[in-house]
Amino acid sequence: MKKLTFKHKLGYAMGDLGGCMTFAIVGSFLLPYYTEVVGISAAAVATLFLLARIWDAINDPMMGALLDKRYSKTKDSRGKFRPYLLTGAPLVALTAVLAFFVPGGLSQGGKLIWVYVTYIAYGMTYTFVNIPYGSLLSGMASTAEEKASLSSARGFGAMIGNVLPLVVFPIIIASSTENPQTGYFIGIIGAALVGMAFHLLAYKNTEERISHDTSSSNPVRLTDIIEVVKRNRAFLGISIAGSAAMLSQTLVMTLSVYYFRDNLNALSLMGLSMMVTLPLTLVVLASMPKIVKKIGMEKTAIYSTVLGMGISSILFLFPDNVWLFLAVRATGGTLISVVMFLQWGMIGDAIDYNHYILDKRTEGAIYGSFNFSRRLGQAIGSFFGALSIGLIGYAPSAAVQSATVLGGIRLMTLGAPIAGGLIVLIAIKYVWNIDNELRDKMIEKRNLVMSES
Repeated sequence: MKKLTFKHKLGYAMGDLGGCMTFAIVGSFLLPYYTEVVGISAAAVATLFLLARIWDAINDPMMGALLDKRYSKTKDSRGKFRPYLLTGAPLVALTAVLAFFVPGGLSQGGKLIWVYVTYIAYGMTYTFVNIPYGSLLSGMASTAEEKASLSSARGFGAMIGNVLPLVVFPIIIASSTENPQTGYFIGIIGAALVGMAFHLLAYKNTEERISHDTSSSNPVRLTDIIEVVKRNRAFLGISIAGSAAMLSQTLVMTLSVYYFRDNLNALSLMGLSMMVTLPLTLVVLASMPKIVKKIGMEKTAIYSTVLGMGISSILFLFPDNVWLFLAVRATGGTLISVVMFLQWGMIGDAIDYNHYILDKRTEGAIYGSFNFSRRLGQAIGSFFGALSIGLIGYAPSAAVQSATVLGGIRLMTLGAPIAGGLIVLIAIKYVWNIDNELRDKMIEKRNLVMSES
């Protein structure tokens, strides 16, 4: 088997960097754009977010299953996963731009139709790229250390892809106060073009090193995921953990604009928050493969989550100290997010485990269904964030929000990471069932099958 090189790791990092360039902006700024610029109610936006995630419940697993089925028939010489990066890159860029460009002069009904079509279209094109990209790790990494290394690379790409637009985008908006639509439009065009470029670079610099099972004696079926859900505990464990982590992260992302602007009176420091987190995340990502090699992915996830929850709880004592918030969010938030980096390697383990117990890898179906669990968490976070802003009485036109509104924003922003972390701990401790001994057996079986193919 060819060696996993630095070029492969860098190429894999570029994939999530490209995706996050638009995904971060959609997650953090689409709600205020719809409610404050376009003039759509928070309740209507919450409904849109919920319905879009319901569609994802069908779209993500279906995309994964079709990915497996298509390759079993075509055996594309470029690989099973990489071609989708090439084809989907311009589609993601186009739909992201359209989501932030609601034409003037539309009626309220016309606006709703536009945002429904463009937002759901963005989600579908993102899925078209993201499911194959996420599945690609299982085709590149063999050992736990390689999976952790690619997970770190993806985490690094995601970090840059999230930090860069969330630093630059607020500056562009702040400089376009007389015409906010112009600021949003210029910002999303820039992010979309950069994201597309990195998707194409990911296609060019990655390689599928592990053969895919396409045996006619055990053919791929669209219903394979049913057996996965029934018998693959590792899949269930990481799906629960991934959903909880995504829920808390999405809720915090949704409310961050409001917390910085209304509670801390420091919207300009939102970008600084990302920059403070950057060096700590770099340290975590650089050290993660070595830590995983020493104590395993499971213990790494558990220890970091517990420590991050403890640090994050300090903010309940001093909730409105902006500098303490920046420091605690950087340290506690980074530690809690370790499982968000490790999950890519852990779903790779779940794919190997599926091959171990069912003689099928079905990478696309497993990753697609795992991504649905994350989207489910995202849906709940987006829906609850958008709905709660309306329920607590947030007034978009008010210069200063009431104490009740500020208290609600504070409770949700500070409490979400701790609640999500608790669910992550339960899922990894009591549902996930892979340890180092079982992992060695899985690798042994996979290598035997590859040597015979």
